[in-house]
Amino acid sequence: MFISKKNIINEWFKDLFEWLFKCEKVFGLSDLKGYDQERLYAYLAERYLSFWFRKHTKFLEWHWSFYERK
Repeated sequence: MFISKKNIINEWFKDLFEWLFKCEKVFGLSDLKGYDQERLYAYLAERYLSFWFRKHTKFLEWHWSFYERK
């Protein structure tokens, strides 16, 4: 999850889709079947997110914890 200004998010999506289209030229869609076809590009986008924000922004990471009450 991230919170950012509109211009940064616009740049992120612009770069993301340019990169994903390049990946599609390499990996294609025709050889993928089932879950791989549904998930590959979402997985790549998830991995690219942290890389892109670390490279292009000043970021702050806040750790979070989950507490379950019984």
